[in-house]
This record gives sequence, structure tokens and C-alpha cells, in this order.
Amino acid sequence: MAEQGSLTQTPSRQFWRDAVVEVISRMDSGKSAVFARRVGLSKSTLHHWLQQDGIPTLAGSLAIAAHAGLALPAMLRGDLSGWTPPQMGQLELPLSTKGHDRRGTPRHLDWNEIRMRLTEFAHSPNPISVSEAGRCLEVDARHLYLRANREARVLGERWKAHLRMNAEARQAHARPYVEAACRAVLDEGRAISLRELETRVPKPILASVDSLFDMVDEVRATIHRQS
Repeated sequence: MAEQGSLTQTPSRQFWRDAVVEVISRMDSGKSAVFARRVGLSKSTLHHWLQQDGIPTLAGSLAIAAHAGLALPAMLRGDLSGWTPPQMGQLELPLSTKGHDRRGTPRHLDWNEIRMRLTEFAHSPNPISVSEAGRCLEVDARHLYLRANREARVLGERWKAHLRMNAEARQAHARPYVEAACRAVLDEGRAISLRELETRVPKPILASVDSLFDMVDEVRATIHRQS
């Protein structure tokens, strides 16, 4: 309570998130899974707090602040002024929820197993990117390309094909709406413009179109050929 009276701005989840992201970046090169192990949290819990609008617990916030060498109120208001990451070994705090500290044990990477997992990802029903695969395996995507290049490239090409297919599906879905709007505008003797389209095409559909003006040019050419 005494600390609350000294806060110069109201703590918020966004301030907390920005501070924790910066701490992870400077202490563990942005590797949230490594940082989660450092403070005794599961990587899914930390991911939920940082990326999915989860509400961090007090115990978790205290563990993060303690391992970073930060006062909790400063972290809650996103104040990292004057903060520097603690030196290795400077903070040996018994805060791990798993009962022991595994930071000193180097991780052995079984690249045969990793290649097999990448192949499984490449044949799974739901395509994923190489970056997402790296997060699942706790391996940097750059290392996957270096040590498992063939498997990583196959996975990456499948992800690109998936993105292209999704983009084409969005274009095909939006095309009739854009064409109908363009015809209505021309029938009224008006020039086709973004403002005219925004009044006639649902916003989510219009926002889903890649290269809207290219689509408008194609539609205009189609209408001209048919007239």
C-alpha cells in the first residue's frame, strides 16, 4: 500500500507487458521460453500473458521482477529507467515453481528428432510457419534453416502456399462485392473512389482485399468490355 502512494502513473497491463518484453529482450535475447524457465513459469503461461491478453498473477509478476532485479511497482508502470540486466549468478533466488533451477544445464538438441518433428509438421492438417515450428521446438528458426535446411524449406514453402491460397480465397470472396459496388457507382454517373466503395462494401470485406486498386482496375476493365 505504501508503494501505491508513490506511483506517478496508474499501473496497467500494457505497461507491465511492455516492461516484461523489454526485460526478456535484454536478459534472454527475446527468447520467452528461456526466460520462462529462468523464472519458474511454463512457456504457455508466459505466452498467454504476453500475447493473448491473459492477466498475470501477483506471484508470477513478483518472480519476474525479482529475477530481473526490478521493484514490482516500477515494472507495473513500465519504468525501466536506469535498469540494467543482472549479471549471471548475481540473482540466485529460490522462486522456481518446479523446485529446482535448470539454468545451469545446457540443452542437448537431437537434430534427428527435430528433423522428424519438422517433417510431421509439414504433413499435419494445419500448416504452420517455420517460426511457429521453432517456438514449438524451442529452437530459433535460423538454426532450423542451418541444421535442418531441407525440412525447414519444405515447411516454409507449404506455409507460403497456404498464405497464397488464403489470399486468393479472400480475393475471390470480395470480388463480387467490389464489382457490384463499382457498377452501382458508375450507374449513378459517379467516379469510382475509395470513399464510394466504403459506403457500399462491408468494411471487413473491403479490408480483406489485397491491392484493392488493382482489383478495381480489373473490375472497371470487365465492365468496359461488357458494355
